Amino acid sequence: MWKVQKILEGDYGCEELMPGESKKAVVYLVNNNGEEKQILADDEWLYENDIVEGSEWTY
Repeated sequence: MWKVQKILEGDYGCEELMPGESKKAVVYLVNNNGEEKQILADDEWLYENDIVEGSEWTY
């Protein structure tokens, strides 16, 4: 089981999103063994699934 340590908005710099492209967030995860992982997730999906810092993630 993974736990969400923090969520940061994706960095788009000076470039805007392409039409139809969704905002992304970098999700930092840690498991019970102390292993860490970073994944890129759709920002809207995170909100729809109520994924916030401290949430459990069955990645």
